[in-house]
Amino acid sequence: MHITRSAISLNVPDVRASAEFLKRHFGFTQEMEYEGVASLTREDVGFNLIFL
Repeated sequence: MHITRSAISLNVPDVRASAEFLKRHFGFTQEMEYEGVASLTREDVGFNLIFL
C-alpha cells in the first residue's frame, strides 16, 4: 500500500483564528469555510486539516 494523502480533524475553540495561524505560519491554503468548520490543505505534502 502506498499512502498519497492524509487528513485529520481537530476540535478547536476558534476555527477562524486556528486557520489563519496555519495559513500564515505553515503555508496552508484554505479549501473551504462554513460556520464552525474550516478545511485547509498543503498539496505539496498531501495533507488536509479540518478544524471543527
